[in-house]
Amino acid sequence: MINKLIIAFVAVVSLSAGLYFSGAFRPEVKIEARVFTPTRPLAPFKLNNQFGKPIENSLFADKWTFIFLGYTHCPDVCPTTLAKLANSYPRLKQTADNSQVLFVSVDPKRDNADRLKEYSAYFNEEFIAASADHGALFPFVRSIGLLYSMTDDTSKPNYEVGHSGSIVLINPKGDLHAMFRPKEVLGSIPDIDMKMLEQDFAALVSQF
Repeated sequence: MINKLIIAFVAVVSLSAGLYFSGAFRPEVKIEARVFTPTRPLAPFKLNNQFGKPIENSLFADKWTFIFLGYTHCPDVCPTTLAKLANSYPRLKQTADNSQVLFVSVDPKRDNADRLKEYSAYFNEEFIAASADHGALFPFVRSIGLLYSMTDDTSKPNYEVGHSGSIVLINPKGDLHAMFRPKEVLGSIPDIDMKMLEQDFAALVSQF
């Protein structure tokens, strides 16, 4: 009888160990990003890409899409964040080869298709860049949970545009899935922890 109990105990322990190492009992990964639960469908939209072609919701179908707002005359946070995205891009593609980056300019007055093409290609030729007039642009930006505003007189040659510094993640169903927010430090450029973003993305993809 005792031998049978010992055998049964060993079997239970072995099964538990197998489940643990298979991942069933693996601790849940802590995700730092803001995850939208449930995910949010996007309203229909139309923008124009850097080749002058219209893009709409179908752009996101079967893709993981990282969206960043900015403008090509941005002096700091835009080039810094896009450079970081370009550096992380190979690793994001390793996590999910259907990943893409969309840079949305909130300065349609200066950022025409040719300028967007040149600017986005500087960071990575695979990056998509797009914009539209404010009537189409503002509802789209609001639907992905971000904001922008014309903070300067646009008649000035070097006017600046205020915009969110977060990166938004759209899932392959075309829904708003998560937001990676920068750390705000007084006197410093808002900075997104790309290592954290890469780790969070891997966890989100595995859970999708």
